[in-house]
Amino acid sequence: MYTIVLIAENTNMKKTTKILLIIFILILIPTIILSRDVFLSLVPNENGFNFVSSPKSIAGLILIGLSMIFSIILYAKFLTRLSLNKLIFFSSVPIIIIYGFMLFLLAYLSNLNNEYANFIKKILNITEESGYNTILWAVLISIVFLIILYCNLVVICRPVNKIEHVISRLGDGKVKEDKLNIGGGKQFQTIEHSLIKINNNYKEKDNTLKNLNYLDKKILPKPIYKFLGRESVTILERDKKVKKVGVLASIKISNTSFNNITLEENFKIINAYMNSIAPLIKKSGGFIDKYIGEGIIAIFSKPDSAIDCSRNIIRVVRKKNNNKINDNISVEIALHYGDFMLGVTDEEEKVPTIISNLNIINKIANITKYMKSSLVFSKSILDNLSLNYHIEYRCLGFFKEEDKDIYVYEDLSCYSKNMTFKLLKNKNIFEKGVMYYNNRDYDKSLLYFQEILKSLPEDNASYIYYNKTKEKLSLKS
Repeated sequence: MYTIVLIAENTNMKKTTKILLIIFILILIPTIILSRDVFLSLVPNENGFNFVSSPKSIAGLILIGLSMIFSIILYAKFLTRLSLNKLIFFSSVPIIIIYGFMLFLLAYLSNLNNEYANFIKKILNITEESGYNTILWAVLISIVFLIILYCNLVVICRPVNKIEHVISRLGDGKVKEDKLNIGGGKQFQTIEHSLIKINNNYKEKDNTLKNLNYLDKKILPKPIYKFLGRESVTILERDKKVKKVGVLASIKISNTSFNNITLEENFKIINAYMNSIAPLIKKSGGFIDKYIGEGIIAIFSKPDSAIDCSRNIIRVVRKKNNNKINDNISVEIALHYGDFMLGVTDEEEKVPTIISNLNIINKIANITKYMKSSLVFSKSILDNLSLNYHIEYRCLGFFKEEDKDIYVYEDLSCYSKNMTFKLLKNKNIFEKGVMYYNNRDYDKSLLYFQEILKSLPEDNASYIYYNKTKEKLSLKS
């Protein structure tokens, strides 16, 4: 529709120009014929010129005025159809020609000797004795020329200034007008049309985000919105997926006392603990991605926040255990920092969820359960902690994932102070035992774990490694 209107306007413009051109030619011919009569009707005297009117001179004067008006209109139409560089050139040409013509007349005025020239010399006070007046008039004409030329360029470049202003506003995404008016001629119509399209695209994106209305409907909680950022939310809406970097947390709650308890009662107990954990995750800037059986997968933006939240969860679970003697709830938390893919899987809700492989975090979770630990994390967590973040840990070993060694560590601060002290004391011995186990030097590995269990028999990880080492040795023999 826009293209049809534009073509129609251009067609009408051409017809109008043709009509004006025909009228101008019809006026110009008699104007040239009668211009001599107009010139002769101007008779100089001591005070100026007397106009000796006659029918021909009056008609010629009117025609000269009309031809000047039509020539200006036609020339203006010609200029508006030019590109900017040609517009600057052709709009300056008449000014330069007039300026050059006036300087030429001024220079040769002293050589002319007729009644018109003598009258002009008298007005300008140009004589052979005062020749410097010619220079002064030339300077004045040059100043006027520069002023007119500057004003001409200012008028021509006004649309350029508007474009610069509009583009800066579009860069900030703050243009609210339905139409952007650049002005100028044909050379700026394409630019104006393109800027209007860009502005409309901005508005469509803003309207899309408003229509999603994530926060108002509580479909997309604030932590998720903050984690994704505005641009990522737009990508999710368009492409249904986006790659992000963050901490994946597997948090599992299990009840180890099933005596005289039904599945429904067990579900209520686990659910009560989950209701206590969810606010802690939100408070730490994380959000729950999905519920899996008796566990959840949560996402954090920073490893510091993930570990702080994990410690708080462990603390709350233990406190609830102490308050309710019948409950024997254990919490197992696994953390991994890395790339993962978020995508929209529900067309109605448009809630982003993890759609990439969870193999690594699941394997760390299995290690956490197997070692009977509370908090286990990968080396990527350790590498991305803040420099001043204090953490006591020990290496539990590694596993392979896509030909990469994923080292895992146990947070020792999750134990009691006395137990943490003993574990730290035996840290070097434990890690040497793990190293020899991984190198399949089971004899040396067994000696290190035996040494730990003599002084610390309640160390679950050492006990498990001790049994695994004995099992390996028995297979060798």
